[in-house]
Amino acid sequence: MRIKSYFEPSLQSAIAAARRELGSDAMLLNSRQVSEPGEDSRFEVVFGVDETLDEPVSIEPGPVTEALLAKALPAALAPRRPLSSSLGEIQRQVAELQAALAVAVASDETDPTAVVEWRERLREFDLGPELIERLLGAGRERIQGRGLINFNNLGAALRSEMDARLRYAELVPTGTRALALVGPPGGGKTITLVKIAIRDGLAAGRGVRLIAFDAYRPAASEQLRALALAMGVEFSREESLAGLVEAISRTEAGDLVLIDTPGFSFSERDEVSECARTLSCLENLSTHMVLPASMKRADLARYSNFYAAFNPDTLILTRLDETECVGAAVSVAMTSGLPVSALGQGPSVSKDLCSARDSAFLDRIFGLEQRVENVA
Repeated sequence: MRIKSYFEPSLQSAIAAARRELGSDAMLLNSRQVSEPGEDSRFEVVFGVDETLDEPVSIEPGPVTEALLAKALPAALAPRRPLSSSLGEIQRQVAELQAALAVAVASDETDPTAVVEWRERLREFDLGPELIERLLGAGRERIQGRGLINFNNLGAALRSEMDARLRYAELVPTGTRALALVGPPGGGKTITLVKIAIRDGLAAGRGVRLIAFDAYRPAASEQLRALALAMGVEFSREESLAGLVEAISRTEAGDLVLIDTPGFSFSERDEVSECARTLSCLENLSTHMVLPASMKRADLARYSNFYAAFNPDTLILTRLDETECVGAAVSVAMTSGLPVSALGQGPSVSKDLCSARDSAFLDRIFGLEQRVENVA
């Protein structure tokens, strides 16, 4: 990429000079005021252009005024703002500047501070930067032509857009016979399995069998064995496909079979593949990926990709009571393409597994205090 700085008495003239020389494909990387107090105004703008592209075509400067730029680029007049040496930071700054400039140029009826404030709010809740820009663009499109775009109506449009992008599913639809949970260590699989046993098994008058499918860590199944004993339900630990099939065959037609699996680390890819192949051989089995909402976004995305080997049917988000930044969970739900079936929001095995269909966990992002309604 070719990078060049331009120094002019105004931002408008600096941008115009850059685009006359570099063409319309040039990207604004940074801008700052370089004059000292008492001196004539002087600005530096830094543009970059990919020289591998076709030769840029010169254009005349568009109707961009300093006032418009001041609205679109509130940080542009900050004295001596240094250009970051980090490529990731440069890309983030470019995305923000271009999005803000596009907002201001596209419509005089847009309040750019609303876009800036919502971008910061979504970032505080740990949504991914690319997803944030897509949501902001889609949110503005939802209310374009309806008058002033402000903080309130942009927020409502963003909520509608996120609701439209999230998918939902029932965790245990009518007729479900066997269900398996997969996910990282410490993600809450075992306690979630017990909650399902109580909510969708015992409370519904169904027989329940808990199975720990773990050929790798025999001692890890003892917690589930103790919980099964406390609930008065059948339990077994199986290490093979034949064992799973035999255990399931011992249940009645209306019973609910719940299978717990090990929490594999990233170094155990072979074990993941073997376990996924075994579960795929079971008929009428639904598989659900369990991820903790309290985990960092990058780690959630990595685990989501890692456990995709199981071809899960839905996503269960746990530990919502341990974080206020639910954006990471929202991001992985949208990017994975999996419907969200349940939300775990507390340690109680009898009441803290909730339906995700009402998407109330988005309320935290949009300033609502409503709690997720428990599904009896």
